[in-house]
Amino acid sequence: EKKYTFILSSGALLERNLKKSRRKLALKMVAMHHILVFVAVVIAQVHGEQQTPEYILPCSRSDPELNSCIRNSFNHLRTYVVNGLKDLDVPPLDPLNIKEMAMENNAGAVQVKALFTDILVKGGSNYTIKDVRADINKYRIDVSVTIPRVETRGKYEIIGRVLLLPVQSSGEFWTEFLNISAIGKLYGREVERDGEKYMNIDKIFLDFNMKNARFKVKDNINNGNVLVNISAIGKLYGREVERDGEKYMNIDKIFLDFNMKNARFKVKDNINNGNVLGEAINQFLNSNAHELVQEMRPAASQSIAKLAKQLINSAFNRIPLRVWLLD
Repeated sequence: EKKYTFILSSGALLERNLKKSRRKLALKMVAMHHILVFVAVVIAQVHGEQQTPEYILPCSRSDPELNSCIRNSFNHLRTYVVNGLKDLDVPPLDPLNIKEMAMENNAGAVQVKALFTDILVKGGSNYTIKDVRADINKYRIDVSVTIPRVETRGKYEIIGRVLLLPVQSSGEFWTEFLNISAIGKLYGREVERDGEKYMNIDKIFLDFNMKNARFKVKDNINNGNVLVNISAIGKLYGREVERDGEKYMNIDKIFLDFNMKNARFKVKDNINNGNVLGEAINQFLNSNAHELVQEMRPAASQSIAKLAKQLINSAFNRIPLRVWLLD
């Protein structure tokens, strides 16, 4: 009987020990669960921080100073876009290489079609965003920007009329624009791709002005050959004269009128290194720089806005909204 009682006591003791072990194990499992949850949260936070590149300053939709935040974010980008952003497929902004840009203006004193190629633009990264007005729910952003100096060079082809004079020219160009002020209006929308939301720019309207501009062109068309396609009417008035027993015809008057379909001139100026015509063209361009810029401003604005849209969408389509625009 004692033996039997001992066995029962040993079983009860074993059962109590098992219960204690189970409780300890359960407590350890709960503690481990909390630790794992904590670690997971920390990892998620670190991962989230790593997803925000250093060139992005995120803004919050609910920020009462959202306009200032977006302005600061754009200005913060300035030091990074100089060398380009490879992960966003954004090329270096300074200098910026543009393969081709076309312009067409059909109104006013300057009516031309122009194609510019192999363009190199310097100074664009020195921009300053002065003001931003955003309606982020409609993905509408208006920006005011200034750039102190922009220099461009490249090749050009142009045909049309300038001040009623026919113009056809091709060659190399150089320009300098000073104290540029511009207003850009961006119209976007939210798009979803692979479970992520992005902002896509549908339209950009751009207008700009500048304090001063300088131009220089070198016309290489047809090597400056002289004249072609001349039509003329000549009226000769003569009389018969006799000299030493011989009769001759002497022209007393000639009236001449002419027209031409096209003209090319080439001069060699030994004083100014043979560049008098080129200097005259460049002097005309620079003397009328303001008027020429104003005439070409609508066409230039459209072409620049088209290029800007490509560059901005290249970035926006790779950065989810959650990275730069917090809820």
